[in-house]
Amino acid sequence: MMNKEQELAEAGRFVRRFFELLDTNPAELTSMFDNESSVFIYGRENGTTAGVDGIVGKLTALSSKGCTHKITTMDSMLCEREDRGILVSVNGRLKVNGFDHDIVFSQMFFLKTKGQSFYVHTGIYRLKYLLERVRIQGF
Repeated sequence: MMNKEQELAEAGRFVRRFFELLDTNPAELTSMFDNESSVFIYGRENGTTAGVDGIVGKLTALSSKGCTHKITTMDSMLCEREDRGILVSVNGRLKVNGFDHDIVFSQMFFLKTKGQSFYVHTGIYRLKYLLERVRIQGF
């Protein structure tokens, strides 16, 4: 069983690695999802995407805009159910190449255990900036 410090450390490592790959090589995110994974992305195109290939394909398309995420806060909580997991909330700023204004984002993950590691079982990604003020094609 993980204690609070181990939980935060595991969630922190996962989140840092996730956003590092999302910004630099999203095709490598495949190990962070499972075929039962689903992610809902709020933006100009709302929708749920499921499965490794669908999710990584969607994230790769969005990241092709030249994005850099800066995490400002992260909170996590151990879910002590039979299938165990970690609920993670991330807030930050998204810098899109060619635009002057950052976009505020939030992301929720439910990380589920798989062997000795975790994967994203469910995720919600939301762009919070008023998209009417800054039009970003593809978001």
